[in-house]
Amino acid sequence: MGRQIVRDENLLDPGMRTRLWDRDEIMNIFKDDKGTRHIQGIVLDFESRTMKVRDPGVERLSSEISRFGFFPLRLAILDHSDSKLERLWPGRGHKVAEKLMLLNLTGCFNLTAIPDLSGNGALEKLILEHCTGLTKLHNSIGNLQTLVHLNLRQCSNLIQLPNDVSGLTKLENLILSGCLQLKQLPNNMDRMVSLKELLLDDTAIISLPESIFRLTKLEKLSLNRTARINRDVGKSYHVTVGQM
Repeated sequence: MGRQIVRDENLLDPGMRTRLWDRDEIMNIFKDDKGTRHIQGIVLDFESRTMKVRDPGVERLSSEISRFGFFPLRLAILDHSDSKLERLWPGRGHKVAEKLMLLNLTGCFNLTAIPDLSGNGALEKLILEHCTGLTKLHNSIGNLQTLVHLNLRQCSNLIQLPNDVSGLTKLENLILSGCLQLKQLPNNMDRMVSLKELLLDDTAIISLPESIFRLTKLEKLSLNRTARINRDVGKSYHVTVGQM
């Protein structure tokens, strides 16, 4: 029903619609540069295709994305979850989707790096759950002043966060559960002045930086199955601690 309403916005020109789902329509817009200011979101849904053993459409779409680069610079929502994506907007230099507010890359197992996002001034939600190919994050992520939600759950090979996170003044949720190789947090965690939830379950973190105890808005600190951390982390937080 919702998709039909969007299609009815313009039956002849997909570039005049606010949302795009159809693979062929999306690729035609990429090829012919037909995107307009009307486009707010593009959803590339690979879920049904990845269940098939043979489907040349998946490989073709991935290769076309690599060839044509990233999406329109005014794009607001990009859901590229469960895809075979290896790189974001290759060949576009430092250009990023400046108006992008939500980037969902859940289950992009082949993704090995996040590019420089410093050109973005609107990103509020970054979801990298189950991106097991990531070993570190680009330093620009630590300076995303609009970011509210950062989900790195089950990034099992992630070993390093940005050293400087002083720009994350609006971040409220930081999810690191399942980052099995992550051993330490940035020292200036207290610069995350809006942080309410910090999930560190199933990590290799040995100790918490002193700056965490200066997070006045922190409501939940979860340390399940992180037996190496000193359990005395303060009584002012709702702390969830479990055994190995």
